[in-house]
Amino acid sequence: VHKKGRSIVAHGSKEQVERHAVAMHGFGLWATVEKASGGPGGNSGKSAGSGQGKGKRG
Repeated sequence: VHKKGRSIVAHGSKEQVERHAVAMHGFGLWATVEKASGGPGGNSGKSAGSGQGKGKRG
């Protein structure tokens, strides 16, 4: 689940993932949106991931 202090917590269309990231920010979590690399399972869409717990959003 965690790789280098990060984990994918949602995937889907850009709009869906951005809504998830905004929701995580509302809880004080650090979240970013980036294109998935297409690892196991062939996911090549967008993904929202969380950093190492609470912290600055950037």
